[in-house]
Amino acid sequence: VNPTAAGNSLTYVAIGSILDSDSVRKLTVFRAMGTAPTAGSIVFDFGTQTQTGCVWSIVEFSGVDTTGTAGSGAVVQSDTEASAGAVSSLTSTLGAFSSVNNATFGAFGYPLNSGTGTAGSGFTEVGERFQSSPNQAILSIFRSDNDTTVDMGIGVDAVPILGISAEIKAEVVTSAIAGYRSLLGVGI
Repeated sequence: VNPTAAGNSLTYVAIGSILDSDSVRKLTVFRAMGTAPTAGSIVFDFGTQTQTGCVWSIVEFSGVDTTGTAGSGAVVQSDTEASAGAVSSLTSTLGAFSSVNNATFGAFGYPLNSGTGTAGSGFTEVGERFQSSPNQAILSIFRSDNDTTVDMGIGVDAVPILGISAEIKAEVVTSAIAGYRSLLGVGI
């Protein structure tokens, strides 16, 4: 079952969801957009599945294409990747970008209870959240230009890693994505 998200007077749509090779952890990235979202909580719902833990991060972008519904105009393409087993790095590969003005985003999930994820070369870490019992972490990364190889590494023993990347479309009136503020709803 893929999770759903609700809250802040927004409609959340999953752009990607992937399960690890052990069928234990799932990473999902949502998109949402609104002219006047409300303050408050976001609820992640897993239906009838009982969860032993959940780690999430929220990232807000400015200067993106606002056409379409629920942020559909802002996400040009996405990719999901899962390691076949324990690894020390993972790359999520996007196709050629539709514009040099577009930006690159990535989210990675892995079973660690410490901040040991590292953004790939040229990427900025937007945030890293982690918990113990069960061990799980999420790393969000951003790059204000085009990069088809969205990557990260782990500074400790190898673990199974999940990744979702996306090309974020710049609004027509600007030359590039202005930046980020704090993931369009990511949970593992």
